Amino acid sequence: RFSVPLDAPQTSGVYMLHCCWSGEHVPGSPFQLNVEDNMTAGMITTSGQGLREAFVMQQATINITAPRPGLFESRQLCCTVVGPDGHTSVAVADRGDGKYVVTYMPPNTGKYQVSLLLRDEDIPGSPFPVQVFLPPMAERCHARGPCIDGEASAGKPTEFSVNTRDAGHGTLTIH
Repeated sequence: RFSVPLDAPQTSGVYMLHCCWSGEHVPGSPFQLNVEDNMTAGMITTSGQGLREAFVMQQATINITAPRPGLFESRQLCCTVVGPDGHTSVAVADRGDGKYVVTYMPPNTGKYQVSLLLRDEDIPGSPFPVQVFLPPMAERCHARGPCIDGEASAGKPTEFSVNTRDAGHGTLTIH
C-alpha cells in the first residue's frame, strides 16, 4: 500500500492523473482531476506610494504580493489607472514568486483611481484614490526678507518669506 502526496496544479482546470504499476495503468486510470482555484482577492496585499500619491511624468510604483506568480499573464489579476484624461498605461513586472511590481506615469495633475481586481473582484482597498501633483521644483520658489539679503543682527530675531505657490508639491525645510 502506498500513500502518494500530490501537489495540485497552480491553476484551475481539468487534469488527467495517470497512475501506473510497473508501467501498466491501474484500474480506472487515468483519473480525471478537477482543480478549483481557491484564491480570493483578500489573499492579495499591496503597498507603495503609487497607491496614495504620484507626481506628473514621474514613475509611480505599486508592490503586490499574491499566493502565486503568473496572475497578470493569465489575466486573472488586472490593474487599471484612470485619471482626469482617461486611462494611463500600466507596466507589470512579475518577479516569479508571487510578487509583482506595477508602474505607471501619470501625464497630468488631478485625482486618479487605481483599481486592482482578481477575477473582477476588488482586492482589499481597491479602488485606491491617488492624488497626482506637480513634482517639487525648487527653482520656482522665491525667498525674500532682510536675512535673505544678508542683513541680520546677532541675538535678534529676523524673518523671511518663501513663496512656493508655483513650485509643485513639496515640503519646506530650514536648516
